Amino acid sequence: MILLGKKLNLAEHYAGMRRHFASTIYMPADIEGHLGEDGRLYLLDTARVMPPTYPDKSVRGSFLFRLFRPEFVKNYSKPLSSGTYLSLTDITITIFLREIFLTPLTLYDMLLMLMV
Repeated sequence: MILLGKKLNLAEHYAGMRRHFASTIYMPADIEGHLGEDGRLYLLDTARVMPPTYPDKSVRGSFLFRLFRPEFVKNYSKPLSSGTYLSLTDITITIFLREIFLTPLTLYDMLLMLMV
């Protein structure tokens, strides 16, 4: 999971209900990895692997489905966290919230420059 997270340019973030039990991970906290009876590895619950864009308060739960495209995340100058708006720990919010708030502006600025 670490290798995949780094390849996708995802930031390491904390996940856990209590600070002293929190672990650092690169993927969303609800992702599942399984070893199949056929010997192959399977990933489940991958819908929120990409980080969320700026939340739209008029759309309930928009941080769960308005996600950055993988191409953007992979090419962004800094790793971004897929766990930004999930309040599993206050550590995650503190570390990554500022980066995510700045990122959409960068994306929109880039798109505007391409259109001109």
